[in-house]
Amino acid sequence: MLFVIAYDIQNNRIRTRIADALEGYGRRVQYSVFECQLTRTQYAELQQKLATLLQGRGASQTDSIRSYRLCGACEEKVSVSGSRKRKAKSGCVLV
Repeated sequence: MLFVIAYDIQNNRIRTRIADALEGYGRRVQYSVFECQLTRTQYAELQQKLATLLQGRGASQTDSIRSYRLCGACEEKVSVSGSRKRKAKSGCVLV
């Protein structure tokens, strides 16, 4: 399953830790946006890690992380303009 995960974190230390955690699960497509191809188990594990990081010292009431699951049909409709085109993973065909 493809997930798009975006975050808005004020604290630099927490923001860096969130980004580091996400880099272990997917790839950065914008400064604070990641695409992650995950199983249900991996998604649950990642959500737990992110929740723990958001509860750390220095976290703000306005910090947020949003996750969007894209179905296969929606994933095929992703459109990218600009210099960072999506790269197909082996076994995937992007139209």
